[in-house]
This record gives sequence, structure tokens and C-alpha cells, in this order.
Amino acid sequence: MHEVVQEACTLLTRVERFHRTVLVHTLKLKELVASPELTQGDRADLAYLMREMGSMMDHLRKETNDRRRMLDRVMCMVWTSQCEDKPDTRRSIHGALATATPKIKMSVNVPSPKSDPVGFAALCTHFGLSPDAIEMGLMRVHWPSLVEHVSELAENGLPLPPGVRVDSLSPIYSTTLKGKEVRR
Repeated sequence: MHEVVQEACTLLTRVERFHRTVLVHTLKLKELVASPELTQGDRADLAYLMREMGSMMDHLRKETNDRRRMLDRVMCMVWTSQCEDKPDTRRSIHGALATATPKIKMSVNVPSPKSDPVGFAALCTHFGLSPDAIEMGLMRVHWPSLVEHVSELAENGLPLPPGVRVDSLSPIYSTTLKGKEVRR
């Protein structure tokens, strides 16, 4: 196991302890918030401290999610190149702590009524929708469903809906992770 994985294991253990500590503190604060023991000044200070802690934790959440997405992209790209060389490659990636199953979907640029009115009208007609109703905001394209639909079409080698250009497709890499029952 690489030392950066070992460091991350240690950090996760510390974060778990920190999480429990903060949770206990916030539960205690919940009971005390209306208590006459606290002055308005105490409440102002606590509100400030909660805001600052929340801001720091939100920053950490964003950073860890960014690293996760970066790891997903790299895992999927390496996995895809290995699958091209060896078609019998496993469907999952196995680590000491987790199993990652790569998922690759295709992102699509949906033609808009302003930048590509012809493509937009063709896409709407294909799905039996009124371009006017969408332009007026009465109806909207459900992005996740459209991505899923286009991904399935592309994966199966089927033609894309009219108005969707092949050169507008780009891969979306992600993984499904399942932790293993191991002691850290």
C-alpha cells in the first residue's frame, strides 16, 4: 500500500474522531441554545464559531470531492486503455480497502434555441416536444435523463437524436465504490 494511502487512512480515522467530537458539541449546544446560562454575547460568539467551522468543513468537502473526481477520471482513463489492450480485463478495480467499478457516460451539448435553432427544433420534434413550450419555460429538458439516453445510444452504436452532434459528445468518468470490511 502506497504511503499516501496509509496517510489517508490515518486522516480518515482522525476525521471520524473529529466528526464525533463536533457532533457531541453541537448536540450539547442544541440543548443550551435557549438557556439563560448563555448571554447574547455567548450566542453571537457561538454563531460566529459555527459559521467558521462550517466554512472550513465545506471547503474540505469541496476539496475532497474534487480529488475524488480527479481519481475517478484517471482510474477510468487507465482502465479504458487497459481494456482496449486486454478485452478480458476485469470490470472492477480492486484495492486493499475498496473496489471501484468504472462508469463512463457520454455528456452531450444540447442545442439551444438561440445558438442552434435548427438543431433545437430537430431535437424537440424527435421527442415530440413543442420548441415554443420549451422556449417559454413551460417545459425543460431533464439533463440526467438525456445524458443517460445519449450514453445508451452511443454505447450501443445507435444513431444520436437529430440536433445532437457527435463532435459534441465527451466522456463523463465516475466510479461506484464499495468499501471492504477491513481493519484500518
